[in-house]
Amino acid sequence: MSIQTQIGREGIVCPRCGRKTELLIETYTTDGMRKVTYLYRCVCKWKKEIETLYISKRDGKIYIQKEKKT
Repeated sequence: MSIQTQIGREGIVCPRCGRKTELLIETYTTDGMRKVTYLYRCVCKWKKEIETLYISKRDGKIYIQKEKKT
């Protein structure tokens, strides 16, 4: 599923406690590279990562890399 599809949802139900989750976007910046993670999180501390992107700037260009899920 694409990010747009996931963001369009109001949230999913937590498999652990049954409450509705919230969609969050976390960002971290280290060594000139920004890590952006889209995830669902519940108040019971359960979370599910949807997608992680790495954004960097080199030689005047912006590079976006998608993290591969294993």
